[in-house]
Amino acid sequence: MAGFSLHVKIYDTANQQFTIPESVIELPTAPTISYTGNSDLVFNFDAAPFAFWITRRSDPDIMPLFDTRTSSLPPTPIPPFNASDPSTAFDGF
Repeated sequence: MAGFSLHVKIYDTANQQFTIPESVIELPTAPTISYTGNSDLVFNFDAAPFAFWITRRSDPDIMPLFDTRTSSLPPTPIPPFNASDPSTAFDGF
């Protein structure tokens, strides 16, 4: 189903979050039809600790398209991107 996209909005329990103003990034018009049941994209999540990942309904066992679970993140520390600049290293998540 080319041309369809998945929009995810994540809110904290106090329902407060930073949202980029529409004057900066215009949001697409909300669809008038729900594709929840027939979209190839599937939103999966764990409540605690919170994480989510996007898979394809047509091939759910392959690597997710997007994944925030700790198990999907690279081991840390991550070496510097620029070997001559140690400040480009990443110590943890």
